[in-house]
Amino acid sequence: MSREITFGFNGVLETGIKEISPYYKKHPKYMTPRELIDNTRDINNHIILDKYAIRPNFNNSNLPNIEPDYILIDAKRLEDKAYLERISRASEEFKTKRNKQGLPIIAIDDNKIANLEINKINNIFLKYQRNHDMHLLNSIVTKINNNLTAYRSLQNENANRFNISILFKELISRINDSNSISEIEYIENLFIEEEKKYKYLIKDFSKEQEIKELKKAIDTRIAKLKKG
Repeated sequence: MSREITFGFNGVLETGIKEISPYYKKHPKYMTPRELIDNTRDINNHIILDKYAIRPNFNNSNLPNIEPDYILIDAKRLEDKAYLERISRASEEFKTKRNKQGLPIIAIDDNKIANLEINKINNIFLKYQRNHDMHLLNSIVTKINNNLTAYRSLQNENANRFNISILFKELISRINDSNSISEIEYIENLFIEEEKKYKYLIKDFSKEQEIKELKKAIDTRIAKLKKG
């Protein structure tokens, strides 16, 4: 978290989202937050909210200002007394009948979050190794790149932990064993589509040499299957 104070909000009315676009001022498109996360890799994604939308229970003209529900801090800064004092003062500025003690302060441990995400990916990967379900493969690639993009945007060292190399080894082995052209083409299109998500951001979710080896394995296997 690069900002000194980061506020969080509990929810948004369905009608409160005016626009969610994958690329700032380019190709505007309405997407759900989950679709935005899974289908774009750009640093300029943006969301436009109605100013009353974030407080569904207080959605009236008497409350024109959007108020946050909590403050987020980096767990690494819990030992910084001067910083915590500033956060505490900011919390107290929002004392209301609803929050008599001020805004709750929530510490985010990015290492624990990264561990949870890696465990999720590993569990899905084990399932994919057993049944080679394409939906599972899609989920693995998406989750790896979601996390990699997020941590890179924060210049966080956890980005290095989301390594897709082990997946390439598994896929090349699967491609060489598969007798299904449609399965192999699905794998190829999956990575083509993933590349498209990096419209403006530098594409570094995998090594160029590994992509070349994967493409070579795909072309070789498809040619062999077509030849019979």
